[in-house]
Amino acid sequence: MYGRGFSPSEEIEGIKEIVVPYTHHPVNSFSIKYVFWKSWKELADFDAFVQSLTAGADFMLYTNQTGIDFIRLFTSHKNCKGFSFLEEGIASYHPIQFVNNVLCPAGNSTFFYKVLLLLNYKGRLTLGKWFYDPAYTVAYGVTEHAFPDYERKVLLPSPFINQSKAPALNNILVFDATAEYGLVTDESIITALAEALNILVKRGVHEICVKYHPDQLLNSKTMRLYRNFFKSIEHKIRVQELPQELCLEMIAGNQNLEEVNFYVFLSSVGLYAGLMGRSVYSFAQLVVKFEPKYQQLVKTLPSIYTKVVSFWSDDEKRED
Repeated sequence: MYGRGFSPSEEIEGIKEIVVPYTHHPVNSFSIKYVFWKSWKELADFDAFVQSLTAGADFMLYTNQTGIDFIRLFTSHKNCKGFSFLEEGIASYHPIQFVNNVLCPAGNSTFFYKVLLLLNYKGRLTLGKWFYDPAYTVAYGVTEHAFPDYERKVLLPSPFINQSKAPALNNILVFDATAEYGLVTDESIITALAEALNILVKRGVHEICVKYHPDQLLNSKTMRLYRNFFKSIEHKIRVQELPQELCLEMIAGNQNLEEVNFYVFLSSVGLYAGLMGRSVYSFAQLVVKFEPKYQQLVKTLPSIYTKVVSFWSDDEKRED
């Protein structure tokens, strides 16, 4: 099942592919309503969707997290016999208690909200809204550092190591969605980016490829802002947009590419590229100069991230 506009470049043989008609951000398809009985029709439509997928059979759910309401409706379905986690991104590299209680806490609820929660969706959305529900069956990771302290963990072979034919890429800039989630401004990101690109130009880099985050592509104002910025500096460095279907983790793991450098802010691509031995540089500390609160995000990174990713600072600028 796919969401957020994702579409694989090739179909997987023997696997039926479905686009999930529900969203979590910026619009929650199953938000709590004061007129609670209106949600019952939405629940009936959801269960009809599950029926169409499973023909009424029991099923297991594999997901990246359980903090999303439509995922919770899957796990609370009468035919769901269990759910397992699939590694996805930085959160998978934190202990489960840190994610649930510090990184993504459920928060406190008023008595009135608890009542509404019970009435909406006939109690299928429970108060215990954990990013990683401790009742998971198995946590499947692709590196030894994933899912630390999880009791039921299975390590799978890395899907990223490959020897396929790859485009000639040398320098890749990867965006994340911190600005889209309101954790930092686009202006701060662009100001820091301007400094970083000036450093790269002085070091002889005159072409860089950029991969936007899916949430950025959904915002025409954001895309116009970034594309205008890159156009304004094209006399110094040429920026090429990479297609969304290109998997950067596969690029990082491609054994036919001798040298490819990744430049990120806090993207999980930086983590995976670093774990595969690529040179990865983060511009996050340059953003901190303009928005000190951004440092709190840097502090929440798992320790392995800071071991495999080099963080640029003002020292880089002084060297030039």
